[in-house]
Amino acid sequence: MNADELKALLAQGELKRVADDLVVRCRGTSAEQNALLLSGRLAKTEQDWQLGTLSREQYQVEINGIGQALLRLIERLPAPGSASEIRKKSRMPWRAILFAGAAVAALLLWRFWPSLPAASLVDGEKIPERLHRELLRLQQTGERIKDVSINANDSWVVLYGLSRYTWQDVPPGLQFALDSFARSGAEIKQVALGPHNEWLILLNYNGYWQDRMPPALTQRLDTCYARGREITQVAIGSGYEWMALHDRNGYDTERLPTAAFEAIVNFNRQNKEIRRVAWGGEPATWVVLGDREAVFSDNASPQLQASVRDALAQKQTIRSIRILPDSGWLVVKDGK
Repeated sequence: MNADELKALLAQGELKRVADDLVVRCRGTSAEQNALLLSGRLAKTEQDWQLGTLSREQYQVEINGIGQALLRLIERLPAPGSASEIRKKSRMPWRAILFAGAAVAALLLWRFWPSLPAASLVDGEKIPERLHRELLRLQQTGERIKDVSINANDSWVVLYGLSRYTWQDVPPGLQFALDSFARSGAEIKQVALGPHNEWLILLNYNGYWQDRMPPALTQRLDTCYARGREITQVAIGSGYEWMALHDRNGYDTERLPTAAFEAIVNFNRQNKEIRRVAWGGEPATWVVLGDREAVFSDNASPQLQASVRDALAQKQTIRSIRILPDSGWLVVKDGK
């Protein structure tokens, strides 16, 4: 089928036929990962609808988002007879490249890995014991820890290297997705864990895969994808408040602590980079991190503030900040 025929099917609501065709058509190109993601996302949405875990409104919002994403992929198909590949709009650094195979991945790692730090440093208070042991193990073996995600149930995921991970008490669907993406050679950039086993994986430049995240959040992420924006962080709180950062200082939020939201707005208005945002606890403790400064809630631990400010003074990259239950906190930064 050509692009016009695919669009006609899409207009008739034949999303599955379109998605299946695109999976085959995009095989071996840089769009293959996107086609697989959309096909899997459609299957998961239909399954959730059949199981009754989505309301009619949630189902329709998700289906509309998938349809729009399929249309964008169709519009980027090369013309018949063209040798060109489908390529994402890209202003991406090396880390955002979709590695098509193990040989390419190995070559790129050989090229870029020497410039990366040999180890990560971990600071924190009241870190769950098993997570603490795992972070120390990775630190002692010289791994670069990329991200730590944890929810109030002490489920956690630690990402390190390009697409390696370790976890505790996460849903089987997340385990399967992490394994599948790691095997595909995609960069697993971040994992966000919701309060009741919801989850989202950030992939490469602006791809994602999720289960039961708020529809308003996934709509914003779809918009980022459509407009070629890099998604740099996604977070969701215990009350389903959420935040997404994109490009240098773009943001979308819902129901964040008021003072934290105001700090984000101020960074954006002053054209300052927003690198990380973290919040949690009751009353809320929060941190908004830029490239040269950080803003904290009044109740933020002095030790947390000292750790972050020391990293900024030493020009160390902070990879992850988490606010933990019972006034705990966690900071992962590159070694000196």
